[in-house]
Amino acid sequence: MAFTTPVEKSVPAVEAAPKRKELRINDTITKIIINKTQRKLYAFYGDTFKWYYCAFGANPVGYKQREGDNRTPEGNYYISLKNPQSRGYRSLKISYPNAQDRAKARKMGVSPGGDIFIHGLWWPDQNPETHWMYDWTWGCVALNNEQIAELFKWTFVKTPVTISP
Repeated sequence: MAFTTPVEKSVPAVEAAPKRKELRINDTITKIIINKTQRKLYAFYGDTFKWYYCAFGANPVGYKQREGDNRTPEGNYYISLKNPQSRGYRSLKISYPNAQDRAKARKMGVSPGGDIFIHGLWWPDQNPETHWMYDWTWGCVALNNEQIAELFKWTFVKTPVTISP
């Protein structure tokens, strides 16, 4: 009786995990959440989000109480204006002060201030990779210029913004 060696069939290689798709941003931002403790801005594109490191006002701890306190406000706002030619490269105005902020300031007998933006860098010598490691704005939220350009493109007036401690 003759024995034959079975012929091995070639089995196609199977990948252990599917290849990851690169996130392509091609939709409008539905909401922005800023977490001051994490130093991150989260931009939500439907059920997907992208985050960026950011810098805040020079006195970042606590909620904004009055004009000139260099604090970044905390609360629920929205984008009220887009400025393509601002000092900070491009900017998105946050609707601060809201009714709550005005009431708190009125109770204290002070002006709540205003002109709070999400903006790019101010000075040419700012390092776009490390600017977020220190707080240098007057109460705004700062991204590097590449990041604000992306955010500016996909954010529209009335986009909700939540800023948490």
